[in-house]
Amino acid sequence: MIRELVERQPYDGWAWVDCYVLDRHGDATVKRQLFVRPDGMRPVQVRPVPYAERHRAKVGR
Repeated sequence: MIRELVERQPYDGWAWVDCYVLDRHGDATVKRQLFVRPDGMRPVQVRPVPYAERHRAKVGR
């Protein structure tokens, strides 16, 4: 989540937030605005993969 959009007036217990979709490497790929219940949100644990290790060429294939 990037930030809560406080200028919008959601229902009680709900919030509008800016966030990013993460790929399997933990990199942000697409920005989204979501209508969520903050008490149901949880952090995502994605192990970052160094860029140099992502696209190693497979020798002999």
